[in-house]
Amino acid sequence: MPQFNFTNLGIASLDFPDKGQVDYFDAGTPGFGIRISYGGSKSWFVKYVHKGRQRRMTIGTYPTVTLAKARELALDAKHELVVEKQDPALQRKVDREAVTFKELADLYIKLWAKEHKRSWKEDERILNKYFVAWHPRKAVDLEQEEIVDRLYEIKTENGPVMANRCLACVRKVYSWALKNAQIPSSHLHPALRLDAPGQETSRERVYTDNEIKTLWKAFGDFGTSGAMFKMILITGQRPGEVAGMKWSEIDGKHWNLPGDRTKNKQPHICPLNEMAIEELKQDPRLHEQYVFPSPKGLDQPITSYQKAVDGNNGKKRKRRNIRDTTGIDDFIPHDLRRTLSTNLTRLGCSRFNVDRLLNHLEPGIGKVYDRYDYIKEKTEAAEAWGRHLSDLVR
Repeated sequence: MPQFNFTNLGIASLDFPDKGQVDYFDAGTPGFGIRISYGGSKSWFVKYVHKGRQRRMTIGTYPTVTLAKARELALDAKHELVVEKQDPALQRKVDREAVTFKELADLYIKLWAKEHKRSWKEDERILNKYFVAWHPRKAVDLEQEEIVDRLYEIKTENGPVMANRCLACVRKVYSWALKNAQIPSSHLHPALRLDAPGQETSRERVYTDNEIKTLWKAFGDFGTSGAMFKMILITGQRPGEVAGMKWSEIDGKHWNLPGDRTKNKQPHICPLNEMAIEELKQDPRLHEQYVFPSPKGLDQPITSYQKAVDGNNGKKRKRRNIRDTTGIDDFIPHDLRRTLSTNLTRLGCSRFNVDRLLNHLEPGIGKVYDRYDYIKEKTEAAEAWGRHLSDLVR
């Protein structure tokens, strides 16, 4: 194999063979060479041995890649081989085939989130709204500093809670990708061990008796959304669970929530007091399946009740909403659940039984060994609250 000290003049003067190809090696850089082909091309390459096997990697064509640049690329490959113990050709292949952030996010949603998270649409919204600038980037190229900077921007523009949710979402995407070989295991998790960008405090809002009366009266003027808010206040169940209530789940004086519709994924029997049953009877059946159907006429439960809360989030022309109607500027549906819980303990119900009514998971191993359904205790709590609430609003 011909060998000489590569120079610009020497490379330029190399003749093309009549057939086949000829390899020349640089005497000053072991393994670095150029292949001259009869077709008229000159290609830089580097040869090396990795795990007992001889490998060859093309690193560019002459004169597009100059001698100086080709030598630099050859030395970089040697560095990967000797210092980082990596096969440079394999690493180039991995880099070429690496997924973009958008591709990785879509895979996460399709292969994991849709199967395991009822809130997968929120993850999809976060990834498509707050990280759109990263979509064309290689997922393995993102660094911690970039994530920290972006989270700070989100915190400034959208608040600390949203910044925290964005961090949790990105962290889950990369954790899933590493566990399921969607990115190389040698890649460092860019969101691992990052502190939450915002400090969150648990909400403590509980409505007073007068506020309950005001809200109840206003609910009657807000159609399906208002009827749903009433049911949240009566039953104390989570807004999302109430919004998706189906007629098939109602069995006399019980509402049977399947595990795939509850936050803790546990089936839950919610007793219906007289007030709940009365509300269900007086509301016309607007849909064969859903108690609170979408007002858009779609075959799905209500999803846009936030518009009744604060007037379409202020994104369009301001519309009539519960906050303006009642003067309770901080109203949110989940506070109705906390209001029921607080009032029930005030009425003398034990904290334990109230938690069973609210379908809170019991800590410790008690939930494993105690298989009692607590229907009697939950019914007593639901009826006590129904009497108290009825006295307040009627």
